Amino acid sequence: MGQYELIFTIDHLEEDRAFEISNTIDVMYSEHGRTSLLTVTSEGDTALAAATDVVAQLETQFGVVIHRAYEDLVTKADIAERAGATVQAVGQWARGVRRKELRFPEPFNLVGGGVWLWADVNEWLREAGKAYDDDLLYPNRDELELINAWLKNRKSGQPSRRINLVHLGSAMSEQNGVQFTASARSTRGVHASAVRAPDVVWTRADYEMAG
Repeated sequence: MGQYELIFTIDHLEEDRAFEISNTIDVMYSEHGRTSLLTVTSEGDTALAAATDVVAQLETQFGVVIHRAYEDLVTKADIAERAGATVQAVGQWARGVRRKELRFPEPFNLVGGGVWLWADVNEWLREAGKAYDDDLLYPNRDELELINAWLKNRKSGQPSRRINLVHLGSAMSEQNGVQFTASARSTRGVHASAVRAPDVVWTRADYEMAG
């Protein structure tokens, strides 16, 4: 059982609704242009189990409209800030100049000099013995695919339908009544808002201070 940090794209929340949610769940709501994100922690044996539990609570208790799990993408500067390192050091990790024995994760996308999935970087930092470790778990690419396949599949009203996924090799898994199998094709992109400051951010602490 682990504590996962999950990010979802959702329909816009009015301030009072975000305040209501924050009184029950530790969340951070942010707006990036027309994209609304909700960051939340949830406990589960797997990332998918954690996601299904918190999605059910957000939808049934608060009426949140959830679209998909969102990738926590970080730049070299973001990695440096989170890991307590310099941007120069992160650049050397990425180029293999330092810690050659432990290969740094491949970028998720090459936009803006490269962005990485935080789950990959966080795992690398732990394996490298770096000081950073917040004890939270983050969904990797495969787990994000599973969560998004489940979100998409349940809307179709066919919870047992087989879904083609990527980055799962030839393995097949079955979780929460949904069967998944691999596909060889993958298309990926990155939303520009993933690497810029949000327009609006509300956290639980903000609401507690406002109250």
